Amino acid sequence: MSGRETYRGRMEMTMRLTSLLAIAGIVVLPLAAAAQPAPPAVPAGTRIFVTPAAGGPVLEGSLLSLSTDSLALLVDGNTRTVPLASVKRVEREGDPTSDGFQKGALVLGLLCMLTCGQGVNSSNELFGVVVGNMVIGGLIGWQFDRDHVGRSRIYPIKRD
Repeated sequence: MSGRETYRGRMEMTMRLTSLLAIAGIVVLPLAAAAQPAPPAVPAGTRIFVTPAAGGPVLEGSLLSLSTDSLALLVDGNTRTVPLASVKRVEREGDPTSDGFQKGALVLGLLCMLTCGQGVNSSNELFGVVVGNMVIGGLIGWQFDRDHVGRSRIYPIKRD
């Protein structure tokens, strides 16, 4: 087998893997978007941020209780009850680092899928190299996200 045929075989394998990944993404994304999880159980005393739907300043305080139609929070020593119908979103301090791992793994895995096929001898090697790069990318993404302190949305679950 000549070098040209080997290169062509590797490129065909890379194209097949890329196409398969794209099809899997197209199939899985609507399922993930349709399956909205229930609001997380948030313990009382958690620092939360409430953005009113009508605009105005963001309320910052400690959560006292969260029900299906309202929330009670302690703001500057005063208890405030806010109906959820008048709220754009409720967030709490803290951001999970798992999304950083996922994004890093996806980016480095896709990049490797497109370029790493040139340096391997078989499709078995390509799979191992792609998985290894995904792990490395995931660890890099996790490290960046670990150092970033953000907010997690409590209500509503879907993004606006």
